[in-house]
Amino acid sequence: MTNEFVEALLMQKSELQTIYRQALVPDEIYKATFLVNNTKRFTYHNRNYRFICCNGNPPKTISPPQEEQELLESENFFARKFASEN
Repeated sequence: MTNEFVEALLMQKSELQTIYRQALVPDEIYKATFLVNNTKRFTYHNRNYRFICCNGNPPKTISPPQEEQELLESENFFARKFASEN
């Protein structure tokens, strides 16, 4: 997020609070909704940068060393379901 985007978002704070007061997951949708509704002003890239190992099945737990190495070599920033070292 750029400074310009954050400033624009903060200028809409009271409107966003009114809209999302009753939402189930407002923290996950308000920034994305604001961005998509303002595409003439801001540019966004539709890429989530999430690393998921699923191969058509439910996501599997990322365990060392193969999946961890795949994650490090990918362009992804986020991952979930890591194996515990215990």
